[in-house]
Amino acid sequence: LDAVKTGVRKWDSPVFDSASGPEKENYPSYFVPHTCDIPSISTDQACETLSRYSHLVFVGDSLMRHLRQALFILLRNHGLVRGGIQTSTFIDMCQCDGQFSEHGVCRLNDGVFNGGSNGEMGVCSNGNFMYKGYEWPENGFDFWDGIDCADPNQGSILFVVEGGLHYGNNADATYRQLLAPHMSHPQFQKCAIHHKLSPIYIGFYAQSLTLDKPYPAQSRVNGRIFNDQMKAFLQTSDFHMLDVLNFTTDSRSSDGLHKLMDVNLVLMYYIVNLADMLFMSSYETPN
Repeated sequence: LDAVKTGVRKWDSPVFDSASGPEKENYPSYFVPHTCDIPSISTDQACETLSRYSHLVFVGDSLMRHLRQALFILLRNHGLVRGGIQTSTFIDMCQCDGQFSEHGVCRLNDGVFNGGSNGEMGVCSNGNFMYKGYEWPENGFDFWDGIDCADPNQGSILFVVEGGLHYGNNADATYRQLLAPHMSHPQFQKCAIHHKLSPIYIGFYAQSLTLDKPYPAQSRVNGRIFNDQMKAFLQTSDFHMLDVLNFTTDSRSSDGLHKLMDVNLVLMYYIVNLADMLFMSSYETPN
């Protein structure tokens, strides 16, 4: 977690490494985690990790939708052409980085993009998990109604939450309205007690400097305050916070906020690696 939080973004040209203006956001870059190497993973490796869970749940806003696009790219092994976008009549316009546009024609996803078994999704043939993606952070609370982690047949749950924009990037409101209702649900608590829950919260995304004037609440200065406050709120909780402010700073985007494919795909690598570590940690802890 600290490796991502304190890592730095690099460019092939030293001119951009030392630049401070928004012009560097238009050029390809790569992220270097602090003091360690977080490897990219193959489809088979991702399936091996995620198939250890019985449920994969992703809750968030449009930023999470793009992250789910990256998940489908990774699991469907279609190269980098397309992931969740399968049935749109405009599919030729929505390939590669086009998948991560907020244009309406590139937001038409196939029937399993928001939920289904791995078999229905056509992924991870050796797995047996259910996937659920919630488009709005205000949704997803009903997921827990069908879960009972006291049942020995209930497997582990990977629960990934992202959100803040819908709450004005106010940490207190985000915690109270988004995370606390999940954490207070009896089944969430029961799953945590039985070591069958791997909850991850993804923090503030950095927007382009060009958007700071029209959207000051989304500025990087506010982002650091937001992440620090969220970390304090979650310090004694079961959530593991992934601080992505440095990771997303000065990275390429389609509109100044929504990141392109390389950023989303690498972030999904980090999440799967973290899911692997959390599962192994819970597996070593007796129920």
